[in-house]
Amino acid sequence: MTLALTACSSGAVGEPTPTEIVSAPSPTPTPTPTREPQVPFDGDCTSVLSAAQLDSLFPGGWRTEAESRDAQGLPSYPDIRATSVGTLGGIECEWHNAAASSDGSEAYSLAIVVLPQDQVPTAFVEDFAIARCDPSYDAQGCRVARSAGEYWVMSRTYGSQEASSSLLEAAADAAVSTIGDSFDGVPADDRDGWFTPLECEDLAEEISIGDVIGAGYVNGYWEGSTQPEEILLSEGGVGFTCPWYSVDGSAPGGRSYIIQATVASGGAWDWDRIATRETATPVPVEGAVAAVTYPVNGDSVWLYATDGINVVELTNGDVGGLGELAGRMLALNG
Repeated sequence: MTLALTACSSGAVGEPTPTEIVSAPSPTPTPTPTREPQVPFDGDCTSVLSAAQLDSLFPGGWRTEAESRDAQGLPSYPDIRATSVGTLGGIECEWHNAAASSDGSEAYSLAIVVLPQDQVPTAFVEDFAIARCDPSYDAQGCRVARSAGEYWVMSRTYGSQEASSSLLEAAADAAVSTIGDSFDGVPADDRDGWFTPLECEDLAEEISIGDVIGAGYVNGYWEGSTQPEEILLSEGGVGFTCPWYSVDGSAPGGRSYIIQATVASGGAWDWDRIATRETATPVPVEGAVAAVTYPVNGDSVWLYATDGINVVELTNGDVGGLGELAGRMLALNG
């Protein structure tokens, strides 16, 4: 038997063409929203102005705000505005002139506010690039600011305009010198659940404030006026203040009220500082995960409540009335 071999192909077998592999672009990671801000310098005001600098600014002596209140026998309350400044990644520090005279010829207080530059509205930066004074009760609140790279510094004094001018400039320059390039503030940017600022007249109607302080209440300050810091925080979306007064006897029991409500939007990160002072008394407030009061005099208190995200403060009323208003305010954001 003869076997026949048949060739399958007369040509050489070609090499396979390699397949080009195209990598898909990696997705850009989404930044994790920041719920808790980073307060610059861990909240240490000596990183803003040193004791030596304060000695130079106040040759007659100075005290911290807390020390000044203690020296005068005044009650001390948590500063909820400091919470809102912190939420923006900033810090506010205040000192008092221990040698200030009662005639107003000297500035009796000095404060420094430091914020990330990108958290300050352009109009605000421009308004205070040159020293400016605004009325506050029977004094002048004077301010001047400096932009220093990634942060912004504003100095503030209360007293007479004449006494404030040189102190303002010197304090602002000293703060910039001390801070240098060490600023490390980071704002909170996770605004889910934050309390949205309202017009004060609208808020009063929404919470039926007349039930507590009387139908004849007035929107606004009994004395004084809205201060620039309140405007700055409101425009930044981190807080707002609403003052009301009722002195016409229409409130239950014929009482008079001069109160205000302040909201620190997203301010619950600071609740431990707000609620753990020695004189704090826990109280129930509907819709709040926690609430405390601090005594003023008689049956009047300051009340603080949080829903776990925001903090509300109500001042100068009885615990029942303020607790009712706080609950209604928190319900607006529910």
